[in-house]
Amino acid sequence: MKKTCVPSNYKRKTMAVFALVLIAFLVQLSGVNGCSCVSTDPQTKYCNSEYAVRGNVTKLTYGDGLIGDLYAERIYEVEISKVYKGNINEEKGGTVQIRTAGSGSMCGVGLRLNKEYLINGYFYKGQMRISLCGMMFFSPVDGTNANFPTISDEDCKCKIENILVPVGVQKPKMVCGVGNRVRCSSDSGSPGDLAECKYSSDKDDCDWDC
Repeated sequence: MKKTCVPSNYKRKTMAVFALVLIAFLVQLSGVNGCSCVSTDPQTKYCNSEYAVRGNVTKLTYGDGLIGDLYAERIYEVEISKVYKGNINEEKGGTVQIRTAGSGSMCGVGLRLNKEYLINGYFYKGQMRISLCGMMFFSPVDGTNANFPTISDEDCKCKIENILVPVGVQKPKMVCGVGNRVRCSSDSGSPGDLAECKYSSDKDDCDWDC
């Protein structure tokens, strides 16, 4: 039987193409579960944010890449109704652009058009951005009383730790233990009716407060 000879350079090209396809597949696969966030208390997320606003999402466009592509960032136009923190440039009638990754697997955030949200995030190269790991709330605002926690710069000195301090035991200074958090009355104004970790200048310490 006559054997068919395959040139060695053809084999090398075939292997190179196969390797590139395999690498692309692995990159795509890793992107499926690529967003991994450390569990963080909402107050800590607020303190770590460079801006926090309430606004209505009026438009969605996409950056470079195909729509739905992992790397085509989403660009939301948001009509700002209230600024809680951050130096926000409210030109064009209070409308700003807020950017996020094109996919949840890349920590992108999906917002619905014509809905109002509480949005907190960071600045990157002068652009407002949001991420799954940093956002406090992902559902539209329900009612006019929905607000961010009443946290001041002083309160952001506090640290929230996942601990329970037993009765009669001195807690760590400037720390609020998650296990000691109390529930507030429904008219307290605290988000989720949960106490906030507040700084007291009199005590020079932090504790849960409604």
